[in-house]
Amino acid sequence: MEVFGNMPDRFSSCKIIIVILVFVTLSFSQLYSLAENSTKDDIQAEIKLEQEKLSKDMDEEKKEDEKSIQGVEKLPDITVIGQLQRIEYTVTRSSTATKTDTPVLVVPQTIMVVSKDLLEDRSAMNLHDVWQNIAGAYASLGEGYGNVINFRGFSSAHNLSQSTLYNGLRGGRGYFTIAPNLYNVDRVDVLKGPASIYGTTMPGGVANIISKKPQSISDNFLRLRKGSFDQLLTQIHSSGPTQKKNLFYLFDIGYEKSPKLHDNMDKQNVQFTSSLAWVLRDSTRFDFESGLLRIRRKSVPSHGVPIVNGDPFALPGTFNFTEPTDLTNMTNYYAEVHLNHKFADFLNLNMGMRAGNSNNDTTYHIMSGTPAADGTLKRGYSESSGEETPFSSDINITWNIDVAKILKNKVVFGSDFTSGKIKSSSISATEGVPSINVFKPVYGQANPKTYKYGSPSKLSAKDMRYGIYLQDEIELLSRTHVLLGMHAEKFSLDVNDLVKNQKFSEDDDAITLRGGLVYELIKDNLSVFASYSEGYEPQFFDRVMLPTQKGSPWAPEESWQVESGLKGSWKNNLNATISWFSIEKTNILDTDPVDKTLYRTIGAAESSGVEINIIGRPIANLNISLNYSNLYKAEVTKDTDPTQVGTRLYGTYKHQFSTWFRYDFRQLGIGFGTYYINGRPPVTPMTGGSAVELPDYWLFNTAIYYTFSRNLKLQLNIENLLNEKYLSGVRPTQGAPRNYSLSVTTGL
Repeated sequence: MEVFGNMPDRFSSCKIIIVILVFVTLSFSQLYSLAENSTKDDIQAEIKLEQEKLSKDMDEEKKEDEKSIQGVEKLPDITVIGQLQRIEYTVTRSSTATKTDTPVLVVPQTIMVVSKDLLEDRSAMNLHDVWQNIAGAYASLGEGYGNVINFRGFSSAHNLSQSTLYNGLRGGRGYFTIAPNLYNVDRVDVLKGPASIYGTTMPGGVANIISKKPQSISDNFLRLRKGSFDQLLTQIHSSGPTQKKNLFYLFDIGYEKSPKLHDNMDKQNVQFTSSLAWVLRDSTRFDFESGLLRIRRKSVPSHGVPIVNGDPFALPGTFNFTEPTDLTNMTNYYAEVHLNHKFADFLNLNMGMRAGNSNNDTTYHIMSGTPAADGTLKRGYSESSGEETPFSSDINITWNIDVAKILKNKVVFGSDFTSGKIKSSSISATEGVPSINVFKPVYGQANPKTYKYGSPSKLSAKDMRYGIYLQDEIELLSRTHVLLGMHAEKFSLDVNDLVKNQKFSEDDDAITLRGGLVYELIKDNLSVFASYSEGYEPQFFDRVMLPTQKGSPWAPEESWQVESGLKGSWKNNLNATISWFSIEKTNILDTDPVDKTLYRTIGAAESSGVEINIIGRPIANLNISLNYSNLYKAEVTKDTDPTQVGTRLYGTYKHQFSTWFRYDFRQLGIGFGTYYINGRPPVTPMTGGSAVELPDYWLFNTAIYYTFSRNLKLQLNIENLLNEKYLSGVRPTQGAPRNYSLSVTTGL
């Protein structure tokens, strides 16, 4: 297997040291544990006899208590809305970073969590709404591509990596897979930097979308929402116990009609989720979840805004260059199974599998160039369809090994597997597409049946990944925590051009390592951490076939990160993290500067920055979320074209700042937040023309909450309170103007 040899020399020995430390620690721990077992057997036998006697006495007392309350009427199930009592933004434990339930305070990488309560307070409906609450994160692409994310300066677009996990498992690749709505999302965890334990991931981080689980207490509600620009939402949620005391269910269905921000635009979606939890004693839990999401988009522009005389705001934000007949139909369904079994207090088994299918059929007009002086804008036309069938699985064993009272080990050994099939076809018009006047648009004159078309494109692809991983979480003398891990992976990809009858294949393997150290300056309250982690990403299937002077296949992108910082936690009510990081990524694919019809790997790019995150409840009745990111370096560092060295990475920023505050006065609550971004480099529109400056902007948002009773809540959210004009995304698009949404939630 190939161990990354292109990393800096100062880290070349780090990998060997990490591997040696892992096995030395495990060997020493196991030998010591075996030696102790011989002296502990007699003591444990006596303890067991005492426990059995005590348990027998308690059972007899319980029977007497049950006899004394016979004839008393059973209390009805409690009906709740969302949460039972107070609002909680803070999440103190997560399994996203280590695949074990671990306090965030002792994980040597930055983890940011957006809780269910924060999502509901912000009236968040999709992944685009989540990223404003995460320092250094935003959606790279526009409408319908919320799972194509930019973390710490690097985007997940155009590679085979998935930047989004679902309950710790991989979903689709973001190419045809639809970003889900948040009806059934409990929280979103974001692990910053290469997530080495998952194998193929983007260098900036990975998001783990964690769904709501069936509960033992009845939770039934109806939510209705009406908003600006004809927005409409209906959600029905039900969860609770079944007639069998160890079987619990969850059912969630939602319908949304999105705001009509552009002329002729109409977007509707329906999402259905159901799940069951089967709890056997206290040692085994089985979870099954399935879902269906259907989206119908009519005349939704997704390739930016026309630039008139260099001014992206020259046209009204409602202008639409597409036709009323342009249509996209997307369907995504999945099934997911999880099993957790506890063999003993020190040994635990976790298994998970996820399978799905996504398809996308689209017809759309697209801008071609920039408008002429009289407003004439040339357009193109394309039709495309695609289908993706992903599958992923993960199985691991967690083994707790304690050596006396000074050294504790939590060892995870596991295997993961991912496969996927993709089919895609497209065809584009070459003649006959009518222009449109941006100043006086007239719709309905386009007729795709009269267009002349070029040669169609039809591709099929299949990929598979096999991985094994080993990790050890070490606790030494209560305050020192060491994390050591490795992931070995083999990857294969086969692509078939069905039109040209050409086949392309690629296979590779890699070992990625990570190591980290945490020291608790104040036990359970303040820690300092440092870490090193590696990642790699095979090129996306449609890029394997790109022409090159050296031929295919392309080498995978490789990355590494160093990070250090401070973490704080106060009474489990308030969490804070301040971190510094530096990431390098190599083998980035780009067009050849001499011959634009060819491609080459540009060498390396680097991003460095500082992030601050504060979230929780500093005082009674006040919940806050503050995030700041300073990406002071995000540029090309090595390139075959010297003029490109020092160029700012596409779609990045220098400063990003967001806040959200909620204060409650008994039944009344008030929310207020801001979002600021600056230092974005100019971007060249996809349709050509001069680069467009992306101005800085501030957004101010507010909300009012009123709880009439446990079964009735009212919520008003106002976004972009000052009606700021701004551009968002790497395809410059005018952001939404001032808008509101009014929600009513009632118990059922």
